[in-house]
Amino acid sequence: MNHFTKIYIRVPLCFLLIIAFWGCEHKKSTSSEKIIITFWHFWSEPSQKMALQTIIEEFEQQNPTIDIQTTELQWSDGKAKLAMAIQAQKAPDIMHIGLEWVQEFAQAKVLHNFPSHDTRFPALTSALSYNNTPIAMGWLVNTRAIILDTVLHCDSLKTWATFSSYIQKYAQKHPQKHAIGIHADEPLNISKKTLPWLWSAGSSIFRTYPISESFDKKALDGLHYYLQLSHYGLMEKSRVLDEQFTQHSLHSVLTGMWIIANPMIENNTQKYTVLPTIPTAENTMQGASILSADCLSIAAQSQYKKQAETFIRFLTEYRNSKRFSIAVPDAGFPADTAIINDNELQNNPLRKGFLQQTLYSSPIIASPITAEAISLFEKEIMYAFYRKKTPEQALADAKMEIQLLEERISQRK
Repeated sequence: MNHFTKIYIRVPLCFLLIIAFWGCEHKKSTSSEKIIITFWHFWSEPSQKMALQTIIEEFEQQNPTIDIQTTELQWSDGKAKLAMAIQAQKAPDIMHIGLEWVQEFAQAKVLHNFPSHDTRFPALTSALSYNNTPIAMGWLVNTRAIILDTVLHCDSLKTWATFSSYIQKYAQKHPQKHAIGIHADEPLNISKKTLPWLWSAGSSIFRTYPISESFDKKALDGLHYYLQLSHYGLMEKSRVLDEQFTQHSLHSVLTGMWIIANPMIENNTQKYTVLPTIPTAENTMQGASILSADCLSIAAQSQYKKQAETFIRFLTEYRNSKRFSIAVPDAGFPADTAIINDNELQNNPLRKGFLQQTLYSSPIIASPITAEAISLFEKEIMYAFYRKKTPEQALADAKMEIQLLEERISQRK
């Protein structure tokens, strides 16, 4: 019994029958003369689908014997749908998955091995491998950066001291407006918005394995600093914070690049600033944010692995991933170090800020327990935010729970 079977053993039979029926009907709709490659992805908004379909049609013109059939997923339940399809032996040939899921899927042995490493973005190499074997390809990379609704010289906010002083003064001068957004009560986003502040203290938390041993004194320093900033902020979910920022009720927020596509910002880029790095405890450090990635993998169940790989390599070609990222700001940047010297990606000052933060970012440590460890960490962090535990207690309890998790995993081997 594999990992997905253990998790989804109670999936309603009717849902599995729907998947099986859909799979059969879906494949009947296309001429039998062509090889049908099914591709499930998360770019479900109209503009996103259009941009992706344009690239797909170009691929099909160059490969007339292959027909790419797409299905759009939602981030809220897409992972569960993929898992249920795999369990029902109806997995799509190609799966668009988040970087955070790669190791979990690989451990369940549901991914096909790639013949070579994707080294175009070295920071992803380890996360895209399992037992030193590549099992997914990086498509797009993105991160979270701090954006402010004013124009500032970025170097003036490079350190904790200058940033906290600025936030405090802003709050005093503008009591009707929140100075900074603090993310809360939202799985995954809590860690994505909290860990950068712990890293900015010089901590290695969630960057080395065993994860429990990465909890260090500097992580505590970073958490204390972030909690101090929360005194001047609005604690809410990401979507609410983004809305408050675009409505000028919030002065600064750590968010994704989708924010600059908002018409209020897109048409007034000269009124905003994106910091190229998270402020750090010391001036000599570079503030790293979390590097996220959209990855492409081939299902182990696929009957057309060679054709699926051909399409994935086409999608991830720099020219194609670049044109998609430009058409879809949410996508971030191509997973290719060529972005460093690509002037076209830097002609917008806000996009340039996100690009610089992306290059200074790194992924959370890749391991089969990372997802569960993050969940345990976030639970304890929220206790600290709501003052139910001290920062010391919260991190100590998170470390202990993750240590127990690691011991259980070790005993299974």
